[in-house]
Amino acid sequence: MSIKNRTVALFSSICVCASMFTACSKTKLADVNKPLSDEEINSRYEEIFSDSEQVELLDETQNPIVDNFTTVDFQFTDLSDEIAFNLPENSYASINLSSTNFSFFDNSASGESFEGSFKTSKGLGLSNTLTEHIAAYKIDQYGAVALLADGTYPDYSPGAVCTRLTCGYSSQDGLEFSALPIEEIRRILAVRDPAQTAGTGIGTDKISEIIGSSRTVALIDLYPNEAGTLNQLTISRFDRVSQD
Repeated sequence: MSIKNRTVALFSSICVCASMFTACSKTKLADVNKPLSDEEINSRYEEIFSDSEQVELLDETQNPIVDNFTTVDFQFTDLSDEIAFNLPENSYASINLSSTNFSFFDNSASGESFEGSFKTSKGLGLSNTLTEHIAAYKIDQYGAVALLADGTYPDYSPGAVCTRLTCGYSSQDGLEFSALPIEEIRRILAVRDPAQTAGTGIGTDKISEIIGSSRTVALIDLYPNEAGTLNQLTISRFDRVSQD
């Protein structure tokens, strides 16, 4: 197994172990403090990696660190790596310095709020520089759309003063993503932003208009500050939902 797949598998294992914490907490103290032999430790590790290899979290050709966007980018963890969540269909996560929240666009279900700032699957949080986020999502290569104070959407240029910059990716199968052209991002923002501002949620008709012929569309919104870092980071997910 390659290093990157071991890394993903190990992360999965950590999440699995974390989810078992409540059950493990009921174990007798004497059992918890009982030391394991070398054979038992090795056996536990082999069992963890064996179970993890059965779950294909990421294709061999994809790497969430170097690729512009993969399905793993819909995953978030807190800064201590103890809490993680994935974005479901047609939802978005918003990270600020004090809290992290995810909600559904159509308001069909309640979201969830977490205390503290989370980080992305690329290991980036609000303490990382805007330049690092730009490099991670290949904005310097594919481009992004800026939002100016006057409400206009020009192409983003390095060093430009803007309220927000947005890049986007689309997928025909919900698995492999390619960068959206600038004009397509601008078209999507013209649909999404007014609907969000209205506060009534983005219904199925707007979601269909946003994704067009794609299966899934992902938008990353970066809100830079004068210090060269971010005040907020939002990742949105739009999906074509089966009518069955």
